Amino acid sequence: MRESKRSTWFWLLPLSFFMSSWSGLGQSQDQPAPWTLNGDGYLILSSVSKEENLETGFISDTLKDRYEQSFSVVMLVDYKSSPVGPYKELLYIPGTFRFEDTQSHASISKIFVSSMSSVINGRKNWGIPKELASFAVDSSKKGEETIRVSAQNNEIAKFTLSSLGPKLPISTFFLPKFFKTLGQTLDNKSFVFELKAQGKAQLASLDAASSDPEFFPDLGKGKVLLAVKISDFNLQFPLAKEYQAAP
Repeated sequence: MRESKRSTWFWLLPLSFFMSSWSGLGQSQDQPAPWTLNGDGYLILSSVSKEENLETGFISDTLKDRYEQSFSVVMLVDYKSSPVGPYKELLYIPGTFRFEDTQSHASISKIFVSSMSSVINGRKNWGIPKELASFAVDSSKKGEETIRVSAQNNEIAKFTLSSLGPKLPISTFFLPKFFKTLGQTLDNKSFVFELKAQGKAQLASLDAASSDPEFFPDLGKGKVLLAVKISDFNLQFPLAKEYQAAP
């Protein structure tokens, strides 16, 4: 009799775990704006020519004719909390573009995240062209962080960074509007939204970087102007203004 009960529980426990996991996934995959996220990350600003970004920056055909100011921003982010749980992110911004509100906004052209719920909601809520990838982070005794990003059995990019100096308060309040307002186009729609963030920033050093240009812009094409580590940030993604994308 005892053996019969043990056998029943042996099968019921995995089934219960599967049902609870499936239920949680369904809830997390539908998370409308606004979002509040917290975490740490790196921002790397480089100078890259417009010609280079048009060729290798993964700019959509819709935005190529609206290209205005060229630069390169790479961000590596570790979201400790979000409406869809913790996840990691790698993104590229090739500059600013003119959108349907007649204003010029920065736009993400390539982005990988470690959460499928983030992929689904990022595309739906803000038109951000997120793709799924895996992330591995190694920290050395010298204070260096090595971050590897992989997808489809390929290493997309690898970064080694270190931070130095004091941490100072930072806020998007002091940034120009074109740098904190994003414009995105996806599925014949345009999305425009202004981010709000605050945290602590300190200088960082990009000690090494490499990428597969088939998946992510060639990191050796630009000259690094500034690298910053941002810690303990609070980031707010609002409800986006949506427009029918111009042809």
